[in-house]
Amino acid sequence: MPSKVQCYVPGCRSGIPSEKPNGHLSFFKFPRDEKRLKEWTRNIRRDKEPNKHDRVCSKHFADRFFKRQCIKAQDNGGKQQRATLTNDAVATIFPGYPSYLADLPTPRKPPRKRFLEK
Repeated sequence: MPSKVQCYVPGCRSGIPSEKPNGHLSFFKFPRDEKRLKEWTRNIRRDKEPNKHDRVCSKHFADRFFKRQCIKAQDNGGKQQRATLTNDAVATIFPGYPSYLADLPTPRKPPRKRFLEK
């Protein structure tokens, strides 16, 4: 049965039944933490706010953001790995974006302190 989950990132075709993935894909919920949620949505650059059903696929996260957990597979009794994200994970890889959108926005520097001359 084809997956009904599709990636929230614009232009990503993960989860679309006609697309064949090059390996296993995982889909992740948006974080509940307000600060991280803003980071994710700023990097993804989509007009609408994500809802509780939206997911981002594993193609958009660097390897350093994954934790691998071994779980017991019920079918054959063997071991299987499950990918979970670290607490500081942020989507940073966007292969389908045009070049002007692929560069992540840089955070602004804090304003300089100015002193009045007497």
